[in-house]
Amino acid sequence: MVPLLLLVVICGGLFATPTFGQLGIGDPVEFRAYRDREFRDPERSPLETWDVPRFKGLNYFKINPAFKVTARFVRTPNEKKFNMPTSSGMTKVHVKYAEVRFSLSGAEHVLSVYQSEDLSQTAKYKNYLLIPFTDLTNGKETYGGGRYIDFEIPSGELVTLDFNLAYNPSCAYSSRFSCPLPPRENKLKTRIRAGEKTYIKAQRLQSHQSLRMRPTLYSLQTSKGLTLPQRWPALQLHKRSNNDDENPDCQSVSATFNARSDRCKGAGGCAHALC
Repeated sequence: MVPLLLLVVICGGLFATPTFGQLGIGDPVEFRAYRDREFRDPERSPLETWDVPRFKGLNYFKINPAFKVTARFVRTPNEKKFNMPTSSGMTKVHVKYAEVRFSLSGAEHVLSVYQSEDLSQTAKYKNYLLIPFTDLTNGKETYGGGRYIDFEIPSGELVTLDFNLAYNPSCAYSSRFSCPLPPRENKLKTRIRAGEKTYIKAQRLQSHQSLRMRPTLYSLQTSKGLTLPQRWPALQLHKRSNNDDENPDCQSVSATFNARSDRCKGAGGCAHALC
């Protein structure tokens, strides 16, 4: 059983939610193969438009049985609903549904399990639960914003918790998504060297050996005299080749990327791969 992302427009933001019945539960090999197929599909990929053709596959730790543990699923029925912060600054109503308690690397750990208020009221997603967590690999080997494990309401107290199925939220690949941030109580004081690693976005630059990117937050004057607004994070692109040297407009191509609309707005009349 593997995840399929459905984009749901809520309050002007985009939230990525898995289709019920196709969660990240089951065989890690099948799970990873599905995610790679999904990322290669321009219609479903959470990658930016220019990243899809250059996608070579997600990065994972080797599957390690030591990170597949048996846990106790402990219901927490008296919890109050709260506004869970997201990567976009918006909030989404969740409730702490339960805790999973388990042993790993010689220590006892507890992770909170959450349920979305909106999803719980739908037939498709009523049994869907989420375990957002951080650990000591974040910002180094894994995505700095933490990772997710999909879960379903179980029929019994003993459950399987497989960190080999941990995956990055969609906001790790594009700022157009709004993803729940792992609460502090779900910070594991150990290294979870299992599941998905940090995605190397620099892959899209491999075919541009002479391309130099310099991020800037101020207004930028292009070769056509267009000034880019300060509110746009700009990329100054310099690309040189024999053809470019013949076209003065291409000697210094200035472009900007609007993260909200995932469109590249540029000047200079050059057809650049990043645009």
